[in-house]
Amino acid sequence: LFNLQEHIDAVFAVAFSPDGKRLATASQDRTVKIWDVATGKRLYTLGDATDGLTSVAYSPSGDQIAAAGYDKTIYIWQLGKEDGHLRQSLIADEDSILSLLWSPDGKTIITASSDGSIRFRDAATLDPLSVIDHQSDWVETLGISPDGTSLAAGRYNGTLSLYNAATYKETRGQLVVFDTHGPAAENETKRAAIE
Repeated sequence: LFNLQEHIDAVFAVAFSPDGKRLATASQDRTVKIWDVATGKRLYTLGDATDGLTSVAYSPSGDQIAAAGYDKTIYIWQLGKEDGHLRQSLIADEDSILSLLWSPDGKTIITASSDGSIRFRDAATLDPLSVIDHQSDWVETLGISPDGTSLAAGRYNGTLSLYNAATYKETRGQLVVFDTHGPAAENETKRAAIE
């Protein structure tokens, strides 16, 4: 059992280390906490962020972790057994970063921002590689295929698109996975009003 009460605000993201032995939690309290999965014990806290963190991801090698959030900044920490230190940070977007992931080969960090963009950056330097602009709504979540070739982007408006992660081109147009104006959405609105 994890004592996530060690965070003093909402936890927005979690990520397992590649070996499954550690868990990282990212919070509105501006920290990332590293936990031992077997014992539930907090090992240490990474606290360099200046605002809430919305996303966290381990590098495929497991020796680094990246997080981002409301301060538009990507943070990358080098991890040890008993602590971690900030390796680099960069103000990387024009607005809050909503989602972040590391490519399976470890070479690219991909972020989605409330400025309507998906950005690709070199994981070693954080230099920009490419950007997909003009999303139809906030991209709330990103996913990448295990072979690193396909990127999925899920939006607040209930749509999903697939992109080629090498060419940055859309390979599957917007799919409506949740109709924000349909009966299910109306029921959710009614339920929220009652509560």
